[in-house]
Amino acid sequence: MKRTLPLLADLQRATRGSDAGRLQLERARARLGGPAAAAAYGGRLVEVPGAAGLPVIGVVLHQTEVDVDVWLGDTLVRRVKREHVIAIDTATREVSDEMIRASSDARRFCAMERDTRVRYDAGGGAIAEGLLFEKCRFGALVARDDGGVMAVGFRRLWPVGTAD
Repeated sequence: MKRTLPLLADLQRATRGSDAGRLQLERARARLGGPAAAAAYGGRLVEVPGAAGLPVIGVVLHQTEVDVDVWLGDTLVRRVKREHVIAIDTATREVSDEMIRASSDARRFCAMERDTRVRYDAGGGAIAEGLLFEKCRFGALVARDDGGVMAVGFRRLWPVGTAD
């Protein structure tokens, strides 16, 4: 199953107690893959079957007992059965710099905790801060200081106090 990551979805009108706000938050959760369970394996570099059966390299974002959500690049995430996922040893296998950076981003995201301050890419080159209030499989819902909510992909989030 192919899924796409939202780059930035401004959910400014999502307010507590509002049916329209709840609906927008549910859409944001769905675009980010739904609520996340513990992601102990987030950031692993793996190989999964691609188009025409050719293997492709990706980064684990989320894993359950049955499925693994693997980021394949840009905004593409594929859910794969666990038995079809093969771990990659970077000491013996060449991996692109982009995948190495995405792996690091995924590990950083997995280490973030709810109810902590984060920085995020607010678009147009701007960096903003907010409160990470819900982690999803591919990103998080972040409460802005003005009361709005942002749905932010895993590559666009940093703990406060770290470099971009």
